Amino acid sequence: MFKNRLFSLIALCTVGVLGAAAGGCAGSAKVSAGATEPAAEPAPPPPAPTHQHHHRAFKAIGRARIVNNEIQIPGKIQFDLDKSTIRDSAETKEILDTLLQEMKDNPQITKLHIEGHTDKQGDLEHNNKLSKARADAVAAWLAGHGIDQSRIVTVGMGPSKPIASNDTEQGREQNRRTEFKIWEVDGELTEEAKAAGATK
Repeated sequence: MFKNRLFSLIALCTVGVLGAAAGGCAGSAKVSAGATEPAAEPAPPPPAPTHQHHHRAFKAIGRARIVNNEIQIPGKIQFDLDKSTIRDSAETKEILDTLLQEMKDNPQITKLHIEGHTDKQGDLEHNNKLSKARADAVAAWLAGHGIDQSRIVTVGMGPSKPIASNDTEQGREQNRRTEFKIWEVDGELTEEAKAAGATK
């Protein structure tokens, strides 16, 4: 009898221990199930937007073309021989009128770079001065017809940038010219102006 009671007591204790162990495991499993994963790191902020300037397209007038920020008009402005006086010819008038209209119809051109060029005949200093005076004469004509002088800058290149051989009369004639470069658009230097080393 005593042995039977002892056996029952041992069995009861064993069941109790096993139950407690099972309860402990269940409790551990419950705790594990209730645990949360570490929060993910927040995504990095988007990059700051880049400022892109979208300028209005240029309007070409008449026979003019705008190529690489240069206003190209067929023909050439004629000057008196070895002077900066603009000749009153049909060709010259057409070029000047076209250039004037370009400046009026394209107000986004805030700086026009007028370049005077000569051939290499004669004294270099004289040619440099002559080319500058001719560019100034064109600028004065534009200003006299309503273009703000602040939109125009002039330079005399002399014979430094020939586009043809100076060994022939035909080549020298081509080298004596006036060019019109768009230097600033809406107050910003063009790539051509930057390449030339221009600063505001």
